Amino acid sequence: MTTPRKKAASGEAGDRQSRRKMETRQKLIRATVEVMAEKGPHAPTISEITEAADVGFGSFFNYFKSKDEIREAALEELVDRFGGEIDKVAAFVADPVEVFASSMRIAVATLLRRPEWADFLLRIGFDRSHQTRGLYPRMRRDLQAAVDSGRLTVEHTDASALAAAGAFLGMLSGVRSGVVPAAGAPERIAAAVLGMLGLPKDDIARIVARPLPREVSVAKLAKM
Repeated sequence: MTTPRKKAASGEAGDRQSRRKMETRQKLIRATVEVMAEKGPHAPTISEITEAADVGFGSFFNYFKSKDEIREAALEELVDRFGGEIDKVAAFVADPVEVFASSMRIAVATLLRRPEWADFLLRIGFDRSHQTRGLYPRMRRDLQAAVDSGRLTVEHTDASALAAAGAFLGMLSGVRSGVVPAAGAPERIAAAVLGMLGLPKDDIARIVARPLPREVSVAKLAKM
């Protein structure tokens, strides 16, 4: 007969094992981001990832079937780390164009605090319109809301969203390479995208100068 004490001990052991598995998975994902940020999405081997994670090579396959699978998992987890927080902007900002710009500013500011995240995203790419998770679908959603409200007029939302994503990535790459000044980069990138979408200059200047919602902390996001 199993006593309550034995059941509790068994439960604690199970919890420890689950935590260890989660910690190992997180170590592999962090290592994937770091290694692919440096070498690109295809150059690293699985052994390089496990070495960077300080995890046994064989353990990798307890969590992922391939390098492609862990790359996708790393991308989704990285973006979802701060994507959910970015989603909160709409609750505190009334103007849908400002939501679009503020979300972009927060994303840029967060990525610049974590350059390995920025380099990973730049290496992986942003043209992932088939995905339902990540930064691109959020950007498209916010752009569609601005169009639906009448604040922006574009001929084709998908094409405009992809162009905005490309501009976002291109300028982020410029910041990382030193071509675009890092100081004021979140506002500069948001202003460039809004200008490309046809918003008047006065509107752009006002929107990018507004304070970001206090409820969404870039410092907190960068520590996630």
